[in-house]
Amino acid sequence: MHRPQRAAAAAVAAVLLCGCADNGIALVAASPDDDDHGRAALLAAVEAHAAKPPTPANYRAFVLELRALRPRFNAEVAQHADLYETFFALPVLQAVADRPRDEQLDALALTVLPSAFGVDPAPGEDARAYLLRVCGREQPLECKQYVPEGWPVVLLARARRDLKHRASEALHACTICGDVAVYERMLAEFADAVAAEDAYAAEHADDYLPGCWALAGDRAQPVTEDAPLLAIDTDGHATLDADPLSGGDGEPLSGGSWVRALAAARRGRSLLAVHLRPGDRVRTLRAIERDAARAGYAAIALRVRRAGYPYPLREYRIDLPAGTRRVDVREVDTIQILARAVDAR
Repeated sequence: MHRPQRAAAAAVAAVLLCGCADNGIALVAASPDDDDHGRAALLAAVEAHAAKPPTPANYRAFVLELRALRPRFNAEVAQHADLYETFFALPVLQAVADRPRDEQLDALALTVLPSAFGVDPAPGEDARAYLLRVCGREQPLECKQYVPEGWPVVLLARARRDLKHRASEALHACTICGDVAVYERMLAEFADAVAAEDAYAAEHADDYLPGCWALAGDRAQPVTEDAPLLAIDTDGHATLDADPLSGGDGEPLSGGSWVRALAAARRGRSLLAVHLRPGDRVRTLRAIERDAARAGYAAIALRVRRAGYPYPLREYRIDLPAGTRRVDVREVDTIQILARAVDAR
C-alpha cells in the first residue's frame, strides 16, 4: 500500500475503533425504556466490537451478532445497524490491504465478502468453494468471466467498490445518525483505496480472461505447482516467478538470453512452467526451450486451460532438449495448434 493509503487506513481505523465519545459513531443514547426496539443492545454490540482489533474474524462475528438482534429493531434502529455494519467493514479492508491479494481474498472470503455480496457461506464451506459458488451461480458477478487466479484482482476491487456504495447509501438513509460529517470523511478517505483497486483491476484484469490460455485437450495433465513460471503477456513483456505459490507477480525479464535468470530460479527443480497466449508462435516457445535446457531444466510444462467455468488449469509436458521439435508443427504455427498436436501425439 502506498503511503497516502496507509495514512487513510490509519485514519479510518482510528475514527471507528478509538471508542471516543466525540468520534460520531455512537450518536444515539440508550433508551431507559424496556421497549427501545433493540437500540441499547445494538449500542452494546457496537461498543464491544469497537474495543477489538479490526480483523476479518471479529467483523464477521459482529455481523452475525447484529443479525441475531435484527428481529428486535424498528426501521430507524435497523438503519443505524446498517450504518455500523458497512462502516465497520472499511477498516477491516484497510487492515489487510498490505498483504498479497490472494492472501487478502482468503482472509475476506468468508468474513467480509458475504456482507459485500449479500451471499452467506454454506455450513462447512471453505473459501474456494464459497467463491466458486458465488461466482458461478449465486450472483451475476464479473468474476465468472475470469479464471480463478484473477479473482483476487476483480473480487477485491468489486468488494471495496460495493461496500463504499453501501456505506454511502446507509449514511443517506439513516434518520437518527446525527452529525454525518465524520462518516463523510471516512468515505472520502476510503475512496482512495477503492480508486487504487479499480485502477489495478483495470490494468490487470484482462490478463486473466480464459482466452489468454490455449485450450486443453483430453490428454492435458494436472498442474505441477512447485515449478518456476515464465509468462509472456499480450504486450510481449516476460516475467519469471521463481515461487508462484507466494502470489507475487514475478520479476521482469529483459531481452536477450534468459539462461542466467532461469538457472537462478530453478533451485534444484527440473520443470519450467510456461504460459504463452494461444496466438503466440511456436518459435517463441522454442527460444524458451533452448534457454531452459542450457539452464538445466529437463522439461517444459506448457500451461493450458479446459473450456468452461471455472476453466481448470492443465499442462502439457515437453521434454528437453528435443522439445517441440519432436512434434509436427512449424515455428510459425500458434501455441494453440501446438497444444492440439501435443494432445494428439
